[in-house]
Amino acid sequence: MNPILEIKSKKGMITNKETYKIEELEGLQFPDLKNLDLIKNVVNSKNKSKNIIEPILTTNYDRQYFVSNNSKVRATVDYNLHSINLKNLSQMQIVKNFSFICVLEIKYPTNLDKYVRQNLKEITLRLSKNSKFINSAFDLPSHFS
Repeated sequence: MNPILEIKSKKGMITNKETYKIEELEGLQFPDLKNLDLIKNVVNSKNKSKNIIEPILTTNYDRQYFVSNNSKVRATVDYNLHSINLKNLSQMQIVKNFSFICVLEIKYPTNLDKYVRQNLKEITLRLSKNSKFINSAFDLPSHFS
């Protein structure tokens, strides 16, 4: 298990992401029912919010990182996505696999939008928002099958 807590918040179009390494969970086996409460307790002790975080879903994937030659544009490719529903503990052994999905995310400052679009115009992509959490929490539309 890679013990990292990632908390995202959004106000309008601005997204803030905080990432914390949680050393207390290093080497912990997951998913395992006896460890789920420990994970919940440690995460809530690190969480600065007054809200209690309840585990409902885990998403896992492989990621590759890329940087353009001029270092202005970064990209990630996520693949081998799979998830486990933690809300219904009787289904913890049921793993949803989304091996047919590959997510390319291109990251750059807004002032480079024209530059990036010009350099990617020859690539046929379906541009859309993507949330690995939403894909995992709900059944995918039939056109993904």
